[in-house]
Amino acid sequence: MTDEFDAVVIGGGPAGSLSALLLAKLRWRVALIERGGRFRDKACGHCLNLAVHPLLQREGLLDDVRARSVGRSQRLRLHLGQREPATIALADDHRAGGYLLVPRREFDQLLRDRAARAGVTVVQSARACLRSTDDHGAVVEVRSPQRQTRRLRCRLVIGADGLRSGVAQAAGLAATKKRIGRKFGFSLDVRCPRADLLARETIEMFVVPGGYLGVVNQGRGLLHLAGLVSPHDADASRPVSFVAAVARRFDLLRRVGLANAAALHAVKVLGAGPIPCRPRAVAGGRVALVGDAAGYVEPFTGEGMSWALTSAEVLAEVVADQSPGDWTPAVARRYARAWRDRIGRRQWLCRLVSWSLGRPRLLGLLAGAVARPGPLTRGLVGKVVMP
Repeated sequence: MTDEFDAVVIGGGPAGSLSALLLAKLRWRVALIERGGRFRDKACGHCLNLAVHPLLQREGLLDDVRARSVGRSQRLRLHLGQREPATIALADDHRAGGYLLVPRREFDQLLRDRAARAGVTVVQSARACLRSTDDHGAVVEVRSPQRQTRRLRCRLVIGADGLRSGVAQAAGLAATKKRIGRKFGFSLDVRCPRADLLARETIEMFVVPGGYLGVVNQGRGLLHLAGLVSPHDADASRPVSFVAAVARRFDLLRRVGLANAAALHAVKVLGAGPIPCRPRAVAGGRVALVGDAAGYVEPFTGEGMSWALTSAEVLAEVVADQSPGDWTPAVARRYARAWRDRIGRRQWLCRLVSWSLGRPRLLGLLAGAVARPGPLTRGLVGKVVMP
């Protein structure tokens, strides 16, 4: 493996893999380091919303992503207490196809493999950390499973290593305590004989004070569940118990069979947190942060992957007129401004929605507004679920 690169990307999720791919297309010499093995799972709702379909189409990825999808969602149904659920269309035109449901183990590996085909040096099952930076570049230390250590020199380090990024910490960009929340997300797959009681092509969102549970019927008796839990909830440390507790509140989930916690204990649960988590800055010195490392707030319907992919595109656009490896304070400031304009403002809107969902008195008002939406409500909801 060559020791000299224009950029080293730490983290091979959607943001890191696409960043590496796009920079390689700009003739940058790029190394991508991913600590997980091939086809590793990650906590996620699997929703890939319409906002990033044009990006994937431009990069020749959309057809491959569709081939790996396990379904799609045309609508969101919000279940808020005793009211009838409110239905929100996720595509203005049925022909648009709605949200794609793409397992992260398939989606992430597709992007990493495509980056490798573009000339990126991809290293999986290896740990990387930022050791030093100066005016001339940075040094990244990579350790293989065999405990062999290699030092890579580069002009730019891209932190794509998720919440509470190690790259951000090493670069002095880490979040302060005020910017770190205490909620956490989780996801799991459940095989359920009565899964067909839930409509296909629909995200069923069950909202309770302090959290929510999203359920998608993937067909063949398989449900994908993703939730967000507040630490104030008695079941916050036990996702399976939280699922059962939410199911006991809603007749539909009881009839499906999710209220029986004992029947769910054999499933594999993936977690992520803490949420929200926002660094001091998204760029500084020889470092740029993308994806969750650049800031993540409470998700709603697929915003996480949308923000991740968009951040990679923003970074590539900012450096498109630079020579490979040419990262200056002025370029870093341009990236920070572009990230704020394209992503930061969307995250603010999701924080507002999450704040509302966490207050029981507002749930009834929200349910009424969504059930009988006027132009303002439709605009707000549209910006959240179809950013």
